[in-house]
Amino acid sequence: MLSLYDFSNSWVIAVGLNAVLLAIVWLLPKKLLTAWGIFNAWLLGVLIWGTLGFRGYVIVCVYFVVGSGVTRIGMEQNELPKSVPVLEVQKTFGVQLSPQLYVLLG
Repeated sequence: MLSLYDFSNSWVIAVGLNAVLLAIVWLLPKKLLTAWGIFNAWLLGVLIWGTLGFRGYVIVCVYFVVGSGVTRIGMEQNELPKSVPVLEVQKTFGVQLSPQLYVLLG
């Protein structure tokens, strides 16, 4: 029965590999993606593997991992402190500034 399938076909490998990887994501206790997100990730993975092969798939995976890490670092750095210091402008003129302006002027 297995001899009917050509496992050297990159599309068959793409479907199987992405199904296994996203089944693991689905079973993880911390939900990383919604059901729709998992379907879209599966479709994207199949298309990348089918068109670009193993090397293209690895490059895209590394890009996603690095991008996610940079996003988390950026989000942590952009969080404003709970108490924003009072600037000289506010002391002098009594102007209420938005938190984004505190960051720009501070």
